[in-house]
Amino acid sequence: AGAEGKDPYEWLERYGRGLAYGTRTPGRDDAESWPLILDHHVQGQPMVESASVALGLRLTRPWLWDRLEPGVQDRAEQWLRGALRHLPAGNNWYLFPYTVAGFLESVGRGDAETARARERALELLETWYRG
Repeated sequence: AGAEGKDPYEWLERYGRGLAYGTRTPGRDDAESWPLILDHHVQGQPMVESASVALGLRLTRPWLWDRLEPGVQDRAEQWLRGALRHLPAGNNWYLFPYTVAGFLESVGRGDAETARARERALELLETWYRG
């Protein structure tokens, strides 16, 4: 969405369909299903993508997320939670689950799992400072 939710190219509808189709059967080997989010050493790229999806949903919430059918929201949440349940690489990849957790909390879907992901990333951030 552009300024004030303007969508001159009608991308929001396309993104909504992508969320609906991609999360219907995650991990299935077909053209529409999104890959499962697994540990970084097994299949890492979907964890990277989950942060982009979460950030996009957060930035377009009133125009996209809030207009999705509840079932699509539930499936998207379950797919995103894969980033919270699997091991990121021991570096800035911890910011991917952090971003996902922040989005889920922002839409009222936070819980102990999202809190743990955020705390874990913040603790790691503290170790990066060399000042």
